[in-house]
Amino acid sequence: MSTSTKQKLRERLFNLHSQNLSIVKKFSNINIQPDITDSFVCPLCFRIFSRAALDISQILTLEHVPPQVFGGKDSKGILLCGECNHNSGTKLDRQIQIKLETDDFLSAVPGAAVEGRYSIGPNPTFVATIRIPEQNIIQIDGDAKRSNPKEKDQEIEYITSLDGSQELAGKFSFNAGNRHLADIGLLRIAYLMAFRTFGYGLIFHPNMFQVRNQIRDPQAEILPRSWVLTSIDFHQSPLGINVIREPRDFRCFLVVFDLASKLKTTRHVVVLPNIGQPGLFIYDWLNQQNVDGRQITFEGTNIPEHVDFLIKPNHCFVAHTFWENQSNKTT
Repeated sequence: MSTSTKQKLRERLFNLHSQNLSIVKKFSNINIQPDITDSFVCPLCFRIFSRAALDISQILTLEHVPPQVFGGKDSKGILLCGECNHNSGTKLDRQIQIKLETDDFLSAVPGAAVEGRYSIGPNPTFVATIRIPEQNIIQIDGDAKRSNPKEKDQEIEYITSLDGSQELAGKFSFNAGNRHLADIGLLRIAYLMAFRTFGYGLIFHPNMFQVRNQIRDPQAEILPRSWVLTSIDFHQSPLGINVIREPRDFRCFLVVFDLASKLKTTRHVVVLPNIGQPGLFIYDWLNQQNVDGRQITFEGTNIPEHVDFLIKPNHCFVAHTFWENQSNKTT
């Protein structure tokens, strides 16, 4: 994407969210200070930026949702302040990348590779890249530059000392990354997708404050760790935002998106709390389903993105009104 194209996209996104912010402030009791006309509020840190910030490098930056490194498209961008984009995005995206690479390796996808260490017999461990060049084969490529030459000599001496009746035994380990931070990264993607679709009318709701706080403070235990679903058939949900209306205990926003590693594309499903009940209690309920090993079946409606959700007064709280309508149908 050229510099001029990026600038035009930044301006378009600023315009959309500035209009949305003005409408939300006008038709709600939300009080934002300082009350700056024609402004943008970063959806993660809630800092306020005037239009002048567009002219200062790295103050308001484009963030692709899902990230470009995982197959996100230019047209699916949002604005974030540069600090939130760099601080949370870079760290969490790296953990997602390790998770995808690890999952490819554990699934024995040909071509998968992980960074790790190996040892043979009683010898020390050595840095290596561990690959699956083809099905049922593991290849370990030691890194001589990061290994102690004397210890490598000991390894070679040990191997050559074995006769034909002795087995060559070894072990390897690899860095699987921080799965909790990877899951926070997936939660971040889902939250930003919801912001792109529904704007401030959704993320200013108290339930979403808790989601945002969890993203901003990954080490804290703000939400029960159950927002990433692994026990359902992912393909029964369309990509994007889905409003789940049945069962009642599973009423939520279900955010579905694909992420691409170097070798394959995988589907991910993240739960965001709804505006009414069960709200944040959805995560406790999901934890219980995981403990009991229950499968989740559900009914819902896919919500296509539409600019009217952001810039028309009778649509800017659609995340509330649509949910209320769906709830009324099943009460």
